Amino acid sequence: MELLLKAKKSIYAFNDMANFRAFIRGGYRWLLAKPLFKPGPVRTIPGVSTLFYVRAAETTPATIVMAFTNGTLTLTCLNEGLNANGVIGSLSGFLKTGFGANLSAGVVDVTKFILKTWVGTYTGDNFFQSTTESWDQVSETSALPYAISTSKEITNLVDLLAAINGDALFNTSFTAALSGLTGSGTIVPGDLIALSTVTLASGGTETFSTAAFNAALLAIRDLNYRHLLTDLIGPNAQDATNLQYQYHIHNEATYTKFLWIGGGYDSTAWLPTASASSTADAAFFNDERIQVCHGANFVSTKFGLRAYDTMYKAAICLGRTAGLPVQTPSTFKPIDIQGETHELTAEERDFALDSGVFATFYDDMVSAWVILQGINTKQDNQYLVDNSGNSFSVQLENIKAQLNNEIIVGMRRELFGTEIGPNRNTLDANTIASWLRGYLGRKTATPTTDNLIIAVGTITVSYSSDSVSVQYEFEPNFEVNKMLVTGFIIDPQSA
Repeated sequence: MELLLKAKKSIYAFNDMANFRAFIRGGYRWLLAKPLFKPGPVRTIPGVSTLFYVRAAETTPATIVMAFTNGTLTLTCLNEGLNANGVIGSLSGFLKTGFGANLSAGVVDVTKFILKTWVGTYTGDNFFQSTTESWDQVSETSALPYAISTSKEITNLVDLLAAINGDALFNTSFTAALSGLTGSGTIVPGDLIALSTVTLASGGTETFSTAAFNAALLAIRDLNYRHLLTDLIGPNAQDATNLQYQYHIHNEATYTKFLWIGGGYDSTAWLPTASASSTADAAFFNDERIQVCHGANFVSTKFGLRAYDTMYKAAICLGRTAGLPVQTPSTFKPIDIQGETHELTAEERDFALDSGVFATFYDDMVSAWVILQGINTKQDNQYLVDNSGNSFSVQLENIKAQLNNEIIVGMRRELFGTEIGPNRNTLDANTIASWLRGYLGRKTATPTTDNLIIAVGTITVSYSSDSVSVQYEFEPNFEVNKMLVTGFIIDPQSA
């Protein structure tokens, strides 16, 4: 239970790229915010609306311990784990990453003192490059530390604690406590000498374990999100952890979820004869809720084109899909990449569709890199919908998921959340069928408004003890991705 409670506290939600990057502060995930939130070649094209970041680890917070003459001030970092620990740059000589704090003299009254808190802004070394290059292309010596908060001018620790506890900016990153006070904790000139240099945060730890991973899955079971991005890609795509994700989205999650996996890096990891390949991964999973994205891509930076692995490809395809209205297919939608490590031929594109591989290509007709077709790894893909009602179409499976998820929430709130009942009398078959038909009617497209479905079919309600079974039929708003246009020449002599 303790691990579960910690895991739930480790779920962070972000509604835009800037806030997520400010939280994560560096590393490959900092870079991945771009394809997730802004996947299109035009920055106004939306991606994911909300990103939930979950760290499946047991963490301890870093602390900044500042020993004054008349007491000790301890700042505890809210962002737990290793990246909160302060590090001084070997090249710059100032705070490179993590948190720190220092004491300075007052500005208005030089006999008073000010506490400043800092965070390093270097985003880390880009491990895809052989030369030292940061994720945001800002060098260590140019990445100046950022002042999070500046306190009021004070003379003692009691007043300082009151000042920083009332500072909204300070409270975004720290909590504060005093210990070992002498009186009110008068700050003396010797404290300024001792604490003018930045005191680094230290002691932050993180331990990844199977128990923590299982607790994280349990914590997100009831979280209403749609897409899950894994970092086990390429040669590790068939890792047991991805199989655990697959089990989770089918058997544990309350809402319908989809898993996105980066497949093979280039042409050597394409055909099923390779030891690890995109087509082999697709056949391995064979799942209407899993997408395997093939091929690493090139992205333009101020230093030129940079190649990133297939997690980037999965992220940008996920972001582009999630940013569209549910009934809008991702097929032929442009994405913001500038090349691929494996440019598929026309024959290979056909093979990708047959094999259940989510692929992209350069479309000469629109002069852009686009998604070939929004498909999942379902191998029985001869027909758009099989006898079980499942489809290889990501768009159709998304429509199903949206309907089911909204019905789950709507019924819980409006039918099960009433003060009267619910019981067999207050929640009879006609009431349920009427509610569902009304909901589906609001999701039906009209000549002037696009929507999830085209028509509503039969609704059946049956009871078994204290359970109600509800089945409904609908005609989804299928994507159109093929068009046959035939022209006929009219003989003017016979017209």
